[in-house]
Amino acid sequence: MTETNKEDFTELKKQLRKDEGQKLYVYDDATGKRLKKGDTPKGHPTVGIGTLLTKKEKEQYLKTGVLEMPRFNIKSTSGNISKKEATVIQHWNNVI
Repeated sequence: MTETNKEDFTELKKQLRKDEGQKLYVYDDATGKRLKKGDTPKGHPTVGIGTLLTKKEKEQYLKTGVLEMPRFNIKSTSGNISKKEATVIQHWNNVI
């Protein structure tokens, strides 16, 4: 990656964080509203800065209200994640 590309990527990441925001709970990416057990999302269940739940994660969360994201070693009975967990997710997604 050239120096210009690194600068562009850094700016892109800053803009993404600004546009998306960082939500420390499961939300509907179409409405921005928090999702709870039993809800029917209009868009995709999402957490952090635009990280989509997998099909399995989504189905479990909407059925039980328990957020399990084994790929990030996260389990939450409230659907909330900590700032530290959000950082782990974004690091794996190469967003921060």
